[in-house]
Amino acid sequence: MAKKDSTNMLVDRFRAAGFKITPQRMAVFQFLEGNTSHPSAYEVYEVVKRRFSTTSFATIYNTLNAAQEMGLVLELTLDPKKRHFDPNTSPHHHILCMKCRRIDDVRGKVFGDFNIDSFEIGDYQVTGFGVDFHGVCPKCRAQQH
Repeated sequence: MAKKDSTNMLVDRFRAAGFKITPQRMAVFQFLEGNTSHPSAYEVYEVVKRRFSTTSFATIYNTLNAAQEMGLVLELTLDPKKRHFDPNTSPHHHILCMKCRRIDDVRGKVFGDFNIDSFEIGDYQVTGFGVDFHGVCPKCRAQQH
């Protein structure tokens, strides 16, 4: 999906939910679009505050929470020190560097394909799942040598 189309979809979903589309919210949407850094709420706040100096952290936090509740971003609790957000809502896994706390997507098939429509555990029908990995990123590994 093109960046403008995706941002328009976010705007439409927020308006349909009764939210005003402020310049600060637009800046959040634009920052998240295609972002693969899995930013924390504070990191989003720092970027948006550079453009709109009167932006409050609460505005950013509430916007991210609303987007998460609408299924527009994933909330990652991979790092116990802070919440991160991922605009890629397709099923995928993550890896956390235990030294620098960088989070990356895990690409490719790790466990093979699961057909969620027919996957069950006991009496539960599985509607989604996620697996988080921990390790040391290439940059931190290079610094060890």
